[in-house]
Amino acid sequence: MLVVAAGVCLGCCGLGGDDSKRTRPEPVTTEYTPSRMHEQTSTEDKQLAARHAKLAAMTPAQREHELQSACAGTSCDAEATKLVLAAAASTQERKKLEHQLSTLEAAAHQRSKATPPRQNPAPTRPAPPTPRQEPVGRVCCCDGTVSPTCTTVHRGCCSRHGGVCACN
Repeated sequence: MLVVAAGVCLGCCGLGGDDSKRTRPEPVTTEYTPSRMHEQTSTEDKQLAARHAKLAAMTPAQREHELQSACAGTSCDAEATKLVLAAAASTQERKKLEHQLSTLEAAAHQRSKATPPRQNPAPTRPAPPTPRQEPVGRVCCCDGTVSPTCTTVHRGCCSRHGGVCACN
């Protein structure tokens, strides 16, 4: 006779349970299956190999230009510089490129430390010419002009213009 205690499941212990009814969890699938990951890696490898072949086919001067282009901004593109160095035809060329790279990196570092360029200020218009203000008091010279400097009659006023006369 089999006694079943309250709260005990016989299926858990293998007693009285039907194994065929148990379900196994489905395997978790990810976005990239191993074959897709291999395809992606393979494509990247092909692109890298094509870029390396292109650099290897260049002349040393062209590789120097590519190195300079990789360091044009405030930092050097590490991947591009690595490819250029790997494509060097000889150890002598590689050493020359490495020296040039260190110089270019130092220059890029200096550019990054430099103060950022100011934003373009609004276009400045030349100040309009200030109109010539007439003196508060008018002093007329005898040649018919108004004195540009004298506002009151005093000794020497309008002496170069024939003296002071009445204004019209």
